Amino acid sequence: MKPAPVSEALIETIKRNLEDGYVTLKPERFRKGQIVHIQRGPLAGLEAVFVREMPEQNRVLLLLNAIGFHARLALDIDQVCLPQAL
Repeated sequence: MKPAPVSEALIETIKRNLEDGYVTLKPERFRKGQIVHIQRGPLAGLEAVFVREMPEQNRVLLLLNAIGFHARLALDIDQVCLPQAL
């Protein structure tokens, strides 16, 4: 029986999550569609919809809906929190 091929992306993900020889998966801070609060930066005080986490860049992708204008934006994950965590 031949070993199954494994993508380089999967190998890199495993390497990134290694701690003391074990793979440790960190739970995501937010769920898709969840309302989040922007707590720092020029958009501080606004709310947005969480789209996805970009862990390789330590950022999150959000959908901002302000004054009838829709925009996708990427922010550092530390700039965003849940509204009740203020």
